[in-house]
Amino acid sequence: MGTSNHLIPEIQRTRLRLFTLFTRWYVKRSFHSIRVFRSPAPEVRLPDSAGNIVLYSNHPSWWDPLIGLVMVDQFFDQYRWYAPIASTMLNQYAFFRHLGFYGVHPQDVGSVRRFLHTTQAILSQKGSLIWVTPHGRFADPRCRHIPLESGLSRMSSPHSQTTFIPVALEYPFWEERLPEALVHFGSPIREPHPQSPPEFHILQQKLQSALTGVQDELATFAISRNHDGWAHVEKREPGFFIIYDLWRTMLGWLKGQPPVRSHHSESSMPPDA
Repeated sequence: MGTSNHLIPEIQRTRLRLFTLFTRWYVKRSFHSIRVFRSPAPEVRLPDSAGNIVLYSNHPSWWDPLIGLVMVDQFFDQYRWYAPIASTMLNQYAFFRHLGFYGVHPQDVGSVRRFLHTTQAILSQKGSLIWVTPHGRFADPRCRHIPLESGLSRMSSPHSQTTFIPVALEYPFWEERLPEALVHFGSPIREPHPQSPPEFHILQQKLQSALTGVQDELATFAISRNHDGWAHVEKREPGFFIIYDLWRTMLGWLKGQPPVRSHHSESSMPPDA
């Protein structure tokens, strides 16, 4: 293990904290809310001996790693965060190298091999967490026919316990001007490190099925637009569109009702799916 420490990305804690605070501000500014389906909180469902963690999600948007950083800061702050990103992006934004990011080029065999060695070195150290988007490309959140990159099942370290947690992401527009960031954590998956190609294949299929399941559940929640059952990680105050909201306010006064800034009524939402 000592010889592989040089592979682990450097994390400058002060820079990472400042970047995390900026990310939370920027995300809050860009979305109406960041909601996690309350089912229960992800850190509560971790097994007692979870070991290190791999959070793996679908990849609908450029926002995914930033939402991932907010989720880790909110629910897993006792872990050291790492995240692979495209090597081209890492070369373009070199400061990411000091924040726990490391590069991979999926079409380059040597790059993939280095990625797996780096990942296993990270997960050999206690208290490590990796956020990864193994679809390998952007895809609509309702698409279900994209295989996960085969390296996902090979990420776990043979030297320590690794727990995989599937995470579904969607960014729909509901009633407000800005979109919602919806997050749904699946049940933790803890398996022994595979020892043979058939075992890697079995684990890969299990991970694929689990992610598809939480995506299906999140799609149902998103389509229902039910505001119940969510925990707000960040939320903006509803804004006014001046003409429309003045008209609504005037109608409210005529009806003897107080003005309401939010564009939805909790009581008018459909029942839980």
